[in-house]
Amino acid sequence: MVETLISTAASASPPAICGSGGAGFAVLWNNAANTAIRGQMLLGDGKKTGAEFAVSTTAAGEGTLPAAVGDIGTPGFTVAWLDTAARVVRTRRFDGHGVGIGDETQVNTSDVDTGFRPAIARLSNRDSVVAWVGTLGVRARIFGPDGAPKGGEIEVNDAGGVHVGPVRVTGTDANSFVVAWRGGENLAVAHVTARVRVFTLDGTTVGGDHVPNFSGFTGDMGMTFLSTFPGQDSGFVIARAAAQGPGTERVAIMSPFSSGGVQQPEFNLTHAADHTVAQSFAASALPLGSFVVTWAERFTPDQGDSTGDNVKARMCAGLPGQLITVPVAGAGNQTSPAVATGVMFDGQIRVGFAWIDDSVSGSAATVRAVRSRVFTDSFAEPF
Repeated sequence: MVETLISTAASASPPAICGSGGAGFAVLWNNAANTAIRGQMLLGDGKKTGAEFAVSTTAAGEGTLPAAVGDIGTPGFTVAWLDTAARVVRTRRFDGHGVGIGDETQVNTSDVDTGFRPAIARLSNRDSVVAWVGTLGVRARIFGPDGAPKGGEIEVNDAGGVHVGPVRVTGTDANSFVVAWRGGENLAVAHVTARVRVFTLDGTTVGGDHVPNFSGFTGDMGMTFLSTFPGQDSGFVIARAAAQGPGTERVAIMSPFSSGGVQQPEFNLTHAADHTVAQSFAASALPLGSFVVTWAERFTPDQGDSTGDNVKARMCAGLPGQLITVPVAGAGNQTSPAVATGVMFDGQIRVGFAWIDDSVSGSAATVRAVRSRVFTDSFAEPF
């Protein structure tokens, strides 16, 4: 299966991809003017199905920075995004064919920091949770399967200090959800200190902020849960960049946690000796503790390589597994990847990637392409 060209009229903002709640995927992205969110449905083999569709119903909105999550037990998915003009986080539900269900829902009731993408996750009881950065700190809100809010905003961070993005959220198999973000006592600290907090399904906190031991943390991270056998601690994993080596190297690190937020031994997905810079992380879970991590990677300037970013991914099952280059051609300027897993198609679990191709812009420096590619859960392409 070759990669699929989704759109040639996208902005540089990262795309999103999620399972459709059935046997396919939904890819979401910003249009070139950063004024609307667009969507495209894919089959489980990565082929387009149906026409491109609009996500927002707000005529004059400035939709940007989309995130999305598939439903559990029924076809459909939910998109969350930031309306920068109105300073509002919005969501909208769709069926498994990309047809909108009702109007948009405003998520926030307090002011929003428009510099950071919201995050959304599906919970084990079929609810969803949206997390974002507000001017008062990190916030979250829970919604039922029908898209209706269940209670008001949740104050995620402890009081005091500075709390900023990126913000990440994931459900767990242990009837809880986890929010991760950057925080500290002042701006100088906030960009290098990660914070993690665990909540029950109704939004009740389980202890205070955890401050993981993230050596060399740069602020760039992705997060997903770990699905295990019943009765075992499912936990979650954070994939992140860490500054290492004598130069500008940023390696990719995988940091597992128990469901209660206790940090486990971490693993290196790349190595400083490779002289690479890893950034723009995303992660998605597979059954029985496996998961996929993807990131954009480039060589450091001392390597004399000017091809720019490329999208990498690893399948992990306890330990780091096979490393692949996601784009077919391996050309430079492929960046801002997203990943979705767990779609069943022809009896196989499929893994879908979406990313920004900045190599086709030519003289139109503000226009990029969105591409996608689908693999099996063994990173094979037998179709």
